[in-house]
Amino acid sequence: MTPLFSLRRVPEPLVVVVRSSKLSDALKKVTDAVEKSACLAVAVGGRFVVQDNASTPYLPGSNEKIITAAVALDVLGDDFRYTTAVRGRVKSDGAVSRMVLVGGGDPLLSTDRYPRLGLNRYPPIDITRVEKLADDVVAAGVRRVDSLVADASRYDRKTDAPGWVNAIGRGDASPLSALMINDGYIGTGSTRRASSAQGAVEVFRDLLVARGVSVGKATEGKGTDDPVIASIKSVPMSTVVREMLTTSDNNTAELVLKEIGREVSESGSTAAGAKALKASLKAWGIDTAGHVFADGSGLSEDDRISCSTLVRVLARGDEDGAMFLGMSVAGKTGTLKSSLKGTPGEGVLRAKTGTLKKTRALSGYFPTKNGETIQFSFIVNGDRAKVRAESLWDDLVRGFATYPSGAAPSDLGPLPVELS
Repeated sequence: MTPLFSLRRVPEPLVVVVRSSKLSDALKKVTDAVEKSACLAVAVGGRFVVQDNASTPYLPGSNEKIITAAVALDVLGDDFRYTTAVRGRVKSDGAVSRMVLVGGGDPLLSTDRYPRLGLNRYPPIDITRVEKLADDVVAAGVRRVDSLVADASRYDRKTDAPGWVNAIGRGDASPLSALMINDGYIGTGSTRRASSAQGAVEVFRDLLVARGVSVGKATEGKGTDDPVIASIKSVPMSTVVREMLTTSDNNTAELVLKEIGREVSESGSTAAGAKALKASLKAWGIDTAGHVFADGSGLSEDDRISCSTLVRVLARGDEDGAMFLGMSVAGKTGTLKSSLKGTPGEGVLRAKTGTLKKTRALSGYFPTKNGETIQFSFIVNGDRAKVRAESLWDDLVRGFATYPSGAAPSDLGPLPVELS
């Protein structure tokens, strides 16, 4: 017979303690290697199991996108869609004196051929076809455009973010704008205009000309209240976020951040969006002391986020949500396609990578064999960060794969009563 005050009468908490302890032991090789320049946080179903320097903010690299994604889904909503419009007055002969291409902030506005050009290591997947917009303009009866104008006034005119060190020059991002086509690229090469809006209006002009429309000068300019001739919507924000996480698209992250800023403060700026990130975390009960949100993509060397913050944000998601589904799958997709092959993490672990000169980060999910989910964040800063971090990734996933080990609740329940 089980004693009245035996832990066997409450087996569930005991199982949690035992399994957590065994998982912590399985990760000992990794935890022993965590130096002051690194942090590690591991939780199961939101319950912390390991916290090494976990509350100290570090340079996160693209793990910043996890915060941007979570706040976008919360503030803008899964179903939010960007709208790109064409405005003007179509005369009876098909002429438009002044046509305005109005940028709606859509980061996936692209031509059909753009994903196939090989200009990005991870090309876009769910594009908003700008050809469709051009087709609709022609279908509206437009035959001549005297002046084609780009309106990018939805967001501010700041084209970069604090702490970017030649990010645009290296090609890690384009000059930011509410109107951008093909990530700012012109033609089939790697050329970008200093103004993404100017580049976009030139691409749209070429599409109209290819459809038999005579088009005059294409320039940036002011918007108009003229009627909408045609418009096109993006995929929902849930899909935008999934693509952003899978391909680690910096332009998408930055334009999403500006849209967040516009939603909460009517200011489509990086600063307003960054302020909203911190406000959302605080509203979720997450301590942001020492955290710095300088941009939305993690390109900024000013960004600082703790491992515990990332794990708490990850724990808000579920296996049917955009956060979970958008993460790269180890050995299969996105930025983890070539990583963790031949390990227990291959095809199982879903995570966001982060890489700058002095940071390497990996944060995400590991679904376990008993149906639970491990949330984790591992950030290494300093010299040789990439080598130091990746040398422990295999050990990390092998440790995760041991969970759960230990007795099941049914094994620890009350002992049967012996009848005499």
